[in-house]
Amino acid sequence: MIKLRPFLILSSLLAATLVALPASAELYRYVDKNGNTIYTDKQVAGSELVNVGKGQTYKATKPSRRYNNSSSNKSTQPASNQIPKITITNPTSGQAIRANDGSLSISLSLAPSLGQNDKLEVLLDGKVVGNSPSVALKNIDRGSHTVTARVLRFGKPVATTSSSFNILRAFRRSAP
Repeated sequence: MIKLRPFLILSSLLAATLVALPASAELYRYVDKNGNTIYTDKQVAGSELVNVGKGQTYKATKPSRRYNNSSSNKSTQPASNQIPKITITNPTSGQAIRANDGSLSISLSLAPSLGQNDKLEVLLDGKVVGNSPSVALKNIDRGSHTVTARVLRFGKPVATTSSSFNILRAFRRSAP
């Protein structure tokens, strides 16, 4: 390993030098016999040197102020004892949804957001189908269904809401 170190240092220096070489190369432009403009790094008879100019740079400025967690507004942070209000925004109660493929998007809104010890569950007909405010389901059977959303705190429900809706799916009758 000791003998390999000088080789690695030398190869790293050589690689760094080779990377910087193309940045300092000259650029030439000429028009070929077909009228095409050709750019190359080799000087050809009738070619002219192209002034590329300095590369574009950007110097970032420091942010004017830093975010301080201790001074954040208390209304944006849920208190550990605040119970979130859940609203099912899609599907609405009593809605008839035409979905021949049986697809369904469930959307919820929470205010305030979930606390550290809170967990969200989304249920369709009593079975858990997700744990986020947006759930996409496929191949739902036609008929009446109930979506339920609940917030659990330490495993016990503290907020629950439900919405009943109907899935409408076309079906083909088999030939007699």
